[in-house]
Amino acid sequence: MLLRGVSLAAILGLIVTASATWWVQRALSPVGDGDGDGDGGARLVAFEIEPGDTMGRVALELEAEGLIRNSRVTRWFAKVEDLGSRLKVGEYELSDAQSTPEILAVLVEGRVQTHPISIPEGLRASEIADRLAAAGLADRQAFLEVVFDPDSPTRFGVDGPSLEGYLYPDTYRFARGLPAGRVAGAMITEFLDVYHQIAPGSDGVVAQGRKLSMRGLVTLASIVEKETGV
Repeated sequence: MLLRGVSLAAILGLIVTASATWWVQRALSPVGDGDGDGDGGARLVAFEIEPGDTMGRVALELEAEGLIRNSRVTRWFAKVEDLGSRLKVGEYELSDAQSTPEILAVLVEGRVQTHPISIPEGLRASEIADRLAAAGLADRQAFLEVVFDPDSPTRFGVDGPSLEGYLYPDTYRFARGLPAGRVAGAMITEFLDVYHQIAPGSDGVVAQGRKLSMRGLVTLASIVEKETGV
């Protein structure tokens, strides 16, 4: 009888464990049936984490948006995996075809949504700042403060009293909420990449028989733009 009782208790324990495991797995599974790319029934949702947001609040918002099944289980999972303090601020594009662990991985790794912006040739720093501000990608005043900070040329490795003229024209992708220094730094990096292709291993460029410094090249390019309208 004792052996029979133990066996029955063991069986009941296994049933309870299996049921709990199934319930947790179900709670962490995707809400939708799509494949996560916007096809096959998947639903894409814009989701934002703001400074100060806690895992509890984020879990409730994810549940309200129909992206997870159970906010309480999500909080438990995040606690077990030590994810609660690792959320990254920013804008995200999430899918109801993603499981709860997949969604949390996106938020913890900071795979934020980026936005394209084109900077044409010939724009001054103030005009670039206007474009960035209009797109919601940088605060105008903060960007200009970085550009005209007398310490910025040394910080970014260029020659001159400011970053004016070094903000390389190109199409960029930026996440909203980046520090102005990161935005300016991306443009300076592009400039330096091109400059070092033109003048590999040297401190200047030869133009019309004369060796031009980095600053001299920028000044010459500015003059050419004004005279030719390029």
